[in-house]
Amino acid sequence: IEQFFVLGPLKESQKFAESQRLIVSPNYRNRKVNGAPYGMWAALIKASVHYCFLHRVSYVLADCFTDAANLPMVRKFERIGFHKIGCPFQDTEVVAPGTSIAMLLTLSQLLSRVYTSPSPFFEYLLQFDPAFTFYRTNGEILLSEPASIADVQTMTVAS
Repeated sequence: IEQFFVLGPLKESQKFAESQRLIVSPNYRNRKVNGAPYGMWAALIKASVHYCFLHRVSYVLADCFTDAANLPMVRKFERIGFHKIGCPFQDTEVVAPGTSIAMLLTLSQLLSRVYTSPSPFFEYLLQFDPAFTFYRTNGEILLSEPASIADVQTMTVAS
């Protein structure tokens, strides 16, 4: 996102993660499966949130396409607490029509929604999931790659 959007002071004293191209195969869209009662997109968000908490990330950045076909995704991000920041921009890294918008999630605000929202979805986001490879049952954390100490970490999750 930083290539297209100036983050400036936002990242000076905070640790960021950037989610890119969270894509669910069309075969699994709008389907609930064992272990993902809110669908695969929600499971990807849950895994991202847990990863961020484990790495003391304060903010999650996402860029979301704003064309009509993807507008429901912008709304999904907003429902879980992402806020649009800046103005729409053209993401030249991917071939796609329309513009993208940068969205920001503050993990501390997400955590507070567990206590302030009547929706069980927020409780689901924080429930332990033994399927995540960065957890071990004895409480140790296992990462497939060494953890970065950079101020900005990038995660790419795609199917």
